Amino acid sequence: MIKQSSFGNWLENKLKNVGMSQAELSREVKCSRSTINGLIKGGAQPGNKLCKAIARALRIPPEEVFIAAGLLPNRNMSQQDHINHLLSLLSNEDRQDIIDYINMKIDQKERKHGGEVHQSQQLE
Repeated sequence: MIKQSSFGNWLENKLKNVGMSQAELSREVKCSRSTINGLIKGGAQPGNKLCKAIARALRIPPEEVFIAAGLLPNRNMSQQDHINHLLSLLSNEDRQDIIDYINMKIDQKERKHGGEVHQSQQLE
């Protein structure tokens, strides 16, 4: 017997709370009932696409599903840990794009306020 996962417990409770069956959820998210059953029983973990579809079907914020699935950190984490976690999900190229964007925003803010940005203040 497969041990039910914490995501499986979470999903089963959500379905009970909204009065939705596994079959109804599978129709809403356009996947097989066995996929939903696998999530609940702990034999499978959802990916990004399935988490988004589950959120739409349950009419809840996607972040709630991502956190339950372990794909996003819990909100009790510090903001810095959350940012680090999100960056870790990206490719090196995408991380560099984010760093470039942050540096651009810092430059804009400093120009607006007449200050200078010291090289040590910018991200590498």
